[in-house]
Amino acid sequence: MRARGIQVAIFIIIITLLAFTVLILASSIKWLGYEDGLRLGKETNKLVFIYFFSPTCPYCKLMKRDTLQDPRIIDILSEKYIPVKVNVVERPDLARKFGVPGVPCVLLITPDEEPTKGLVGYASPEELLKILKSHNEEEKKG
Repeated sequence: MRARGIQVAIFIIIITLLAFTVLILASSIKWLGYEDGLRLGKETNKLVFIYFFSPTCPYCKLMKRDTLQDPRIIDILSEKYIPVKVNVVERPDLARKFGVPGVPCVLLITPDEEPTKGLVGYASPEELLKILKSHNEEEKKG
């Protein structure tokens, strides 16, 4: 009887952990590679949000932890933009193509690869949200 109780407790713990994992995955940005993001941007006529980073960059790690995990940023990127993540070590061609002077760097481009806005350096959630919202408002007016 005691073994059965332990099995039930373990089962409940496993189910709880799985539920938390699903919640965490559901509340994160669904990053695409550059080519896939550009293709989806063309299909949906949405702006492409490109986040240029380097795995060794301390400010990139801070931005990933603080800014790109913020629920407000996740929501607006998921609804209004096509989020693309570019590792400049693996894709220096894209960093050169867009003239990225340093990382972290955020760039908004049209589906035709025309840059519209950019930001170099660490951006707090408030700073990035301001840029994303203001650009979205400009799109509605234009």
